[in-house]
Amino acid sequence: MGRLKTEREIVKIYTWKTTWDGGEDYNIQVEIENCGKRARNKILKAFEDWDLVATGDNLKKKLSITVYRKKFESTYFWKKWIKQSSYKVYKFQKNGSCKLVNKGKAE
Repeated sequence: MGRLKTEREIVKIYTWKTTWDGGEDYNIQVEIENCGKRARNKILKAFEDWDLVATGDNLKKKLSITVYRKKFESTYFWKKWIKQSSYKVYKFQKNGSCKLVNKGKAE
């Protein structure tokens, strides 16, 4: 049986920190372009120790969006996670723009 050739998925991760009276949460938004079941399962496994807080899909654009939240011991461990990520990671700035903070290895 032949396989249909599909476009390779593109994974982008956006991260930001939320500070509140009780502490800090670190958030990750994962966007997968050309998302298939295999790519989605890979992301679910990679973030299984994070709290899943939202999901969404745009079927026309083949885009899947998933938002996760996790508490780290400190900002140091959050930044360490960002540097070790195998995906492209963008950090939301206070002015609303995004800055690429890790080029990733998975693409």
